[in-house]
Amino acid sequence: MGEAKWKREHTQANADAGFKDYSARYRKFISKVSDMEIGEGWMRGELAKAIGIDMLVLHPRGEPVRRSNCELKLELRYYHLHVFTAVLPDIGRIDAIVRDWVEMMKLLPPSKDRRNSTRDFLMEWLLENRHYTDEPHTQNHSGAIMATAMLWLHMTGPLERFIRAALNKAKDAGHSTALVFEVTDMPGLIGHKAYNWRTILNASDDGTEIHGSTINLTS
Repeated sequence: MGEAKWKREHTQANADAGFKDYSARYRKFISKVSDMEIGEGWMRGELAKAIGIDMLVLHPRGEPVRRSNCELKLELRYYHLHVFTAVLPDIGRIDAIVRDWVEMMKLLPPSKDRRNSTRDFLMEWLLENRHYTDEPHTQNHSGAIMATAMLWLHMTGPLERFIRAALNKAKDAGHSTALVFEVTDMPGLIGHKAYNWRTILNASDDGTEIHGSTINLTS
């Protein structure tokens, strides 16, 4: 077998395995999802990968995109799926974004546990690769909405005071802060799907991390 043919077949085998894994995880979360919806979600991710989309930058509407050495980097990852967003480290602006999600939650189905329903919302949109539909001509700000939900979870959670202290310190020191949600599957309870939401706060330039963990149950 020629090298070029071997590479093509190897690449195709990896793609097939990746799609099979994606499809299984999608169906685990939403059992009634259609083959078309799975295919569309997969292709959004593959197209983004092909054209090199890696990070979304959250900025006020109408203002130019600005980057900073001390920006807040938000990431949500679930195995090979991820959304990666950067936000300027302005505490006042971050608090305003958090308040935005309080209003947006009114559009979600009623729930006694707003944190659980917010995590469910993020999982659904992550599986759909919805954040890769933010082309300017669509006026679809899905990535920004996901970042808003992520910030609300972080800034109203148990690590809030550590996050605020880290942002202030990072701004003075001139380095970035990273906040990561790392989601993994767990054995489910009867009638539920269970996910572990691990929070990682990388709050300094020496790699020091602070961790937290939450179990999310989905019916």
